[in-house]
Amino acid sequence: MSYAENLFRRRYLFYVYPKFKQVSFHYISQIHIQHLRNHIRVQELDEEVLDVVKLVRGRDLLLHPILYTTMGDTLEQYGKKIQRLKKLLRIKNKLGGFETADSDRISRWAVDILNHMDLVIVPSTFAKNTIQNSGVVTPVEVLPHGIPDEFLNPNRIVTHPQLAELLDFKIKHKAIFILHHLPHSGYRKGSDLVYEVMKKVQEKYPNTYLIVKRLNVLDHMLGKLLSLRSFEIGEELSWKDYVNLYDICDICLVPSRGGGFEVPAIEAIARGVPTLVPDAGCFKDYIQYTVPITVNSYPEVLPENPIHIGRGFEVSLEDFYDKLTHVIENLEDYKRKFGKYAKEVREKYAWGKICNRLVEILRHYGFM
Repeated sequence: MSYAENLFRRRYLFYVYPKFKQVSFHYISQIHIQHLRNHIRVQELDEEVLDVVKLVRGRDLLLHPILYTTMGDTLEQYGKKIQRLKKLLRIKNKLGGFETADSDRISRWAVDILNHMDLVIVPSTFAKNTIQNSGVVTPVEVLPHGIPDEFLNPNRIVTHPQLAELLDFKIKHKAIFILHHLPHSGYRKGSDLVYEVMKKVQEKYPNTYLIVKRLNVLDHMLGKLLSLRSFEIGEELSWKDYVNLYDICDICLVPSRGGGFEVPAIEAIARGVPTLVPDAGCFKDYIQYTVPITVNSYPEVLPENPIHIGRGFEVSLEDFYDKLTHVIENLEDYKRKFGKYAKEVREKYAWGKICNRLVEILRHYGFM
């Protein structure tokens, strides 16, 4: 056995994430782990296990996300979770991980924690600028989120019962389906802006319907959105069914006030769906593939959040309405244009390519 083979067999990478919580960090972490196991032995740890587990010294650890794991998202959690950081610093060989930025500034407590890391990986240039401008001196690398393999499949056959029913309705009524995701944080996702614009749009175009995709969180904006001509999809979907959801929709609205990457936008584009986003923040990294909406104000995004304390961006309702109506009235032209974008985006953001870059980053900083 060669030295390199022996080293591969002995060395572990500990990957700490919310293993049992159905949140975006969970899904992205599992994709990372799947690909990393082609290169190194990965030990998964649920973030709550850090309170009780005993680890020997000299370990290489990745946290996803760093700040929620080590300080929480409320001041009440901080006292307990900061003890995890002290434990990890005592036993680590290399300690780093993944973080995001929902606004243009993070708190001094967050800066202090990130400055104890050996590496911070973020999903967008906006997130990198936010973290560095807030005072973080630890190396920060940009690694965007990727597109699952299912999104690369040209097959558009719909098998999910509810989606098949929606498709039948769409064909029968010659409807235009406009998709908006409301997984949580309706204000940050701009759901109130969607409501205001769709209310006017539906007065002008009787065949437009809002498709609301939510998770298990019942956000306070849900009732207002469902008061429009709308359909709700509340169950968890497989990746194949998620692809079908995008395929039956004509337009996607992602007017978020903040966020580190906003995955639904890039997923929609990967399926050729005309997608409206703010001309700001994380969207700047792929703005050339979108229908950008003018931003006219910069509100606080997450009041009382102990991590993300800065401002985001808010689109002009007037420009939002104008852009959406233009897409509706020229829908086939936009679909042809976004069909071309889809090919580029699938190539650029395929998870395989993204995770190859992750391996390069981790090797460069000595985690593997």
